[in-house]
Amino acid sequence: MEALFNKLKSNPVVYVTRDLERALGLNPDTQGYFIISNSTAFAKRVAQNRTNILLISANKLLNTAELLRDPAATAFIKSKNNPSVLVFKTTGQIERICETNGWRLINPPAVLAEKIEAKITQVETLKNLKPFLLEYQINKCKDIMWSGTSFILQFDHSHTGGGTYLIDSETKLKDIIQKFPEREARISRFVDGPIFTNNNVLADSGLIIGNISYQITGLEPFTDNAFATVGNDWGLAKKLLSVEQVDNYKLIVKAVSEELMQLGWYGLFGADVILNKTSDKMYLLEINARQPASTTFESWLQRKKAVTGGMTIFAAHLAALLGVDTAGEHLIEVDNGAQIIQRVLIKGGACQTDNASVNLHAAGFDVIEYDNPDIGAESLRIQSDSSIMDDHNQLNQNGEKIARLISSENTLSAPTRAVIESFLHLKIGGKKISCPYFNNARAKTRGGLRVATGKGSATEIQAEAALLAKKAKINLSTLNEEQIKKFLVGSELGIDCSGFVYYTLAAELKARGRGRLATRLSFSHLKNIWRRLIARLRPVQNTDVMTFAQKNNSQAVKLAEVKPADIIVMLKSGAEFDRNHILLVETVKPDTINYVHSFAWSTDGQYNHGVRRGAIKLTNPAGDLLAQTWIEKNKTAKENETYLRAKDAQTLEIRRLNI
Repeated sequence: MEALFNKLKSNPVVYVTRDLERALGLNPDTQGYFIISNSTAFAKRVAQNRTNILLISANKLLNTAELLRDPAATAFIKSKNNPSVLVFKTTGQIERICETNGWRLINPPAVLAEKIEAKITQVETLKNLKPFLLEYQINKCKDIMWSGTSFILQFDHSHTGGGTYLIDSETKLKDIIQKFPEREARISRFVDGPIFTNNNVLADSGLIIGNISYQITGLEPFTDNAFATVGNDWGLAKKLLSVEQVDNYKLIVKAVSEELMQLGWYGLFGADVILNKTSDKMYLLEINARQPASTTFESWLQRKKAVTGGMTIFAAHLAALLGVDTAGEHLIEVDNGAQIIQRVLIKGGACQTDNASVNLHAAGFDVIEYDNPDIGAESLRIQSDSSIMDDHNQLNQNGEKIARLISSENTLSAPTRAVIESFLHLKIGGKKISCPYFNNARAKTRGGLRVATGKGSATEIQAEAALLAKKAKINLSTLNEEQIKKFLVGSELGIDCSGFVYYTLAAELKARGRGRLATRLSFSHLKNIWRRLIARLRPVQNTDVMTFAQKNNSQAVKLAEVKPADIIVMLKSGAEFDRNHILLVETVKPDTINYVHSFAWSTDGQYNHGVRRGAIKLTNPAGDLLAQTWIEKNKTAKENETYLRAKDAQTLEIRRLNI
């Protein structure tokens, strides 16, 4: 990109940005390239010994318009030989400031970006893209009716998932209508599947298609907004997308570029595409008419590979804005690397320990800290030159390491939490139902499939429910949640307490790289050699509370030492063995142990039992488990049957698997 670097020498550019990271798509030492940003800990490290970076100190983080108005920034720009001004995303206010000062702002017009990016004006402006979009309607909220099928509702303006809602019940819709009856919204069909994104550039020489990355969305503990984007993984995109799917993706991008070209757009734009797991069809979800947030890191990955020349996506963007010819240049390919963002959470704080950045750096990750107090804003940006995702919504060991280092509470791995959620929200007939409790010991069923004995996985229970409904000629999609729960209970489909713990601990062992639970459990407590052999062949069906509680499989730990994946066992003896029970510790906070289990209270009636969560508030840390406050279903101690079962147990212990 010698042509770009020569252009900057005679036509300097000043990038003005709230967050310095956004301007680092180009090497900050490039001659003729200047940066103005807020003075933060990260910015100070970057700006050290560099005279081309001006940092503004204030009692708050200044936005781009406020930075441009700052006297020091004004003087800095005027001293740079009539430079061009570049911003992350322009506004009418920024354009007026530049016009007043006689500065050339090289971003595309704000009014054009708004027409392209806003959810409602987008579909009106880009009508030719309708074949690539999910079916949609534009209505005032008060005119939207609940049809019994889940859908996505989006307001015209949203950012990082804000303003986007999954409407999966009439109650949620009524809440939106009550708050915003006159507000227009775009509603579209809900599709389950991975989202991919890429950064593209429109230049005088035509379209430059950037590298495709998997878009990490709504992943805990990085956000508590299901639609918030929290990162990108270029390695996983290569793994998940076939050659044909990549070609289809590029067809969508080309169609978008043709529309944008007609409108006069130039420079960077992003395209988000979702892959429908059921139909294998791709749909355009969103167009970002600006520099997408992943541009800087993609360019960093490209610069790292640039041993044989080629241009980065940010260099292509800057060249397009300055009118530099990029014909004959090739974009550097990226096939690995990832970044993930820790956002400020609704429940408070940034969900990170004080030493998170230090620990992440020590583990080999690059970390950018942000001083953003607002909910949903960036708190940490963690970058890795290798992939952090193993599959859609599933971290690999590299990603799990990051999750553990940033978490303010000790918690289970993402794959294990996904298993828990799969039981809490069985997907049956288009509805989400908590898995019922089913005790095979009481039903006296022997042999058969594990799904028929209270030992089936969530996937097996869902498949069996569909099969039984088909045999009985029942259309599950026409049933409501209560009717589906009755159908499951009547069909004796559910999970017992030890079966539920088996699946969650199996997922946790795998996530931690400790192998398979089935091969690591000991059944030495079974005296009959044939019983032990059968247990080895059918481990799920033959693992009960006593199996987990055996000293060959677990050891008791003190209350002060409790960790996620520990188990709380309640044991009776003799004929009352069927009153044995087990809880799984899900998260541990300084004052609370959160657990999850499958159980049936006598007050649950015939249908309201199943997998659910509870908590033990550590109101008396010096005491034992029974001296704490047990909370479940908002019941007091006398009504809390989980606590009463613990109190009735002859043995009540916190135990940890030996493996």
